[in-house]
Amino acid sequence: MEHLLLLDDDYGPSQRRRRIWQQQLQRLGIRVTMAAELSTYSPELKDVTHALSTTHPGSVTSDVQDVLQALPVSVKLVQPSALQHVLRTGDTAALSDPTHRWYHQAVAPSHANAEKSSPAVVVVDQVVRRLPAAPATPAQPNSISSTPLTSSRSSTQHCPSNTPISFSRRPYGCLWPAPLQHHNHLLVNAMDAMEWDRSLAQTPSADHKHRNTISALAYRRASMTLRCLSYPVTSIEQIEGLPFINDTITEAIDYVLSKRSLDGYPRLKNDQATQTVLSEFVTVWGAGPATAWEWYNEGYRNLEDVELAVRKRQLVVSEQVAVYLEHRAELAEAVTRRDIAGLQQWVTSLATELDESTRIAAVGGYRRGKHTAHDVDFLITVANVPSAAMLSHILEQVQAKGRLVYVSQFDVTFRTADAVAAKRKARASTGFIPSSVNFDDLSKKLCVVLHPETNKARRVDFVVCTRAQEAFALLGWTGNKMYNRELRRWADNHGYHLSSSGLWRLDTAADDSADNPIISIPATSEVEVLQALGLPYWPPEQRNH
Repeated sequence: MEHLLLLDDDYGPSQRRRRIWQQQLQRLGIRVTMAAELSTYSPELKDVTHALSTTHPGSVTSDVQDVLQALPVSVKLVQPSALQHVLRTGDTAALSDPTHRWYHQAVAPSHANAEKSSPAVVVVDQVVRRLPAAPATPAQPNSISSTPLTSSRSSTQHCPSNTPISFSRRPYGCLWPAPLQHHNHLLVNAMDAMEWDRSLAQTPSADHKHRNTISALAYRRASMTLRCLSYPVTSIEQIEGLPFINDTITEAIDYVLSKRSLDGYPRLKNDQATQTVLSEFVTVWGAGPATAWEWYNEGYRNLEDVELAVRKRQLVVSEQVAVYLEHRAELAEAVTRRDIAGLQQWVTSLATELDESTRIAAVGGYRRGKHTAHDVDFLITVANVPSAAMLSHILEQVQAKGRLVYVSQFDVTFRTADAVAAKRKARASTGFIPSSVNFDDLSKKLCVVLHPETNKARRVDFVVCTRAQEAFALLGWTGNKMYNRELRRWADNHGYHLSSSGLWRLDTAADDSADNPIISIPATSEVEVLQALGLPYWPPEQRNH
């Protein structure tokens, strides 16, 4: 019988998760011992939790080795992914899989005691992830020091880094691949609907608005987790202990699994009729939740009413909203990959008139493999001309051909250097980098243009970067939004500032003197950017978080 030792107390799973784990593992014929029961099995095992919690990050100290090798049983340290795999499949081979091991080297006991029958497997939970793998052993191609939630390892490329991924007490979605076609459409749609319900909820105060924003993000992260799973969820036992799945999320998932919809769910803040109207309003380019509620409170119940009021000058809207309403029939259409390819060929011909070495990439959902989109993002990489000059040239050519319907008039005032300096100062004074919006200072314009082949109005964003910025811009503008959020959250919590403009290392010093400069990290590819952060590389098609 396989013997499994679960660390609990401050270091292991919650009581509810422990109980479920124990019951399911015992059905598989695995003996389970909790930390509170260690004295009845082996007094020496009590030292394991202390050793794990006090080990200096980045190394396996001799103290830990001494404790482990002094045990009367053979001990393997595994990640929670191994245990989750066993619970999902019933296959205990994962407990011996090197890709699930906490240390690259198995710990062999030095005891001469021949009665060490079955090994004790110590499951190191997420809270204990302050202890990385031994740095002397490089990561293998199919073994990253993270916990991907899918089994499609063969189709992924990993960073060829000699530095193991540093662990945090918090999970990050960028550690897992998220394919376009996943297994949980019903639940993902429900979580997305709950996110919209919170995002569109009318709030009486800034405090209520903040709480709704946090709640919306919680549902969005739950949706991300469900997208990353390599199996369909049919019971709540299958999601027990997964990242970003708390009790409230579990309650919503349980409701959807039983009712097959969210109809009648008591936690919904908006009734279905109101939600339908607001959801239609926020599809308007330039109209957010505040504008949607303004129209709703004015008595409008569909976009036809809004359009009529705008034409009669009974409702004042922004220029962007007015352009969308004027061309709504075409702008609301899904743009196909063929349409995007035609636009790309046209934009490439315009850009190369000024500089033949210019590179044009269609990014966003197109690069992530989506079949259709509502807007098109083009990343234009220049080598021999200034970014602003290239952007002006393209817009002038589009306008000269009579195909420029609208162009945004805002200028970029955000400065990356200011954001980096502010984060660096906060880190020096508090030891913590606050969460913040990671804008970029790339030259960009948001436009509506007429397609050169179909003559239909299409939303097109032009973004221009230099060769030095290309890898970062490609990563950021490919998205998706949730993947970028998780990337930048990881970067912030590991001492970096990441944006579509570049990557900077934040030191603990607050001044920006010549003797203490802010370090910019160069990269020529997305793989190099992620390698510098110690993260796995997922192809664009696996970034649909």
